[in-house]
Amino acid sequence: VNKVIEKLLSVQELDEDILAVKRKLAAGPARLKDEEDRLERHRDVLADATRTAKEAMRVADRKNGEVEGVDNKIKDLTGKLNTARTNKEYEALKTEIAGQKADREILEEEALQQWSVGEEREAEAAVEEKKVSELETELEERRREWEQQSKELETKLAELNEIRKGRVTGLPPKWLMSYERLLESQG
Repeated sequence: VNKVIEKLLSVQELDEDILAVKRKLAAGPARLKDEEDRLERHRDVLADATRTAKEAMRVADRKNGEVEGVDNKIKDLTGKLNTARTNKEYEALKTEIAGQKADREILEEEALQQWSVGEEREAEAAVEEKKVSELETELEERRREWEQQSKELETKLAELNEIRKGRVTGLPPKWLMSYERLLESQG
């Protein structure tokens, strides 16, 4: 009976090693998945920064176009100002020109704000793009490392399983079945 218990204890020690290798094999893909998720979050930030920068630049361009339209209107009104026939018409044109100039200032300010936002977001996108590139490189390296490590772990697991086969040989089936059930339920 003592020899059987000693043999079961040696199988148990080996099973602990086998379980440790299996845990490492299971943990590798989870770590890679975490890194992939992190990379994806940075890609999302990059896409958002890029999209926001483009949108801000489009708005700024549109505002600049509106400024040009107001400039043309001011030029047209100034031309009419010189040909005004009455003082009332002259004053009305001056008031309208002043209003157009005020509108122009507002549009210019809005355009500058949008350019500023666009430039800030472009800078953020450049930083994120660099980070994404670094993370992609790191992830590729981790994948290569994991491939090598998993091959080594698979080889070790196969070796341990072969050793285990030898250790369980000669154990009474009743004892072995009880041990196997306990191992499966308790780990």
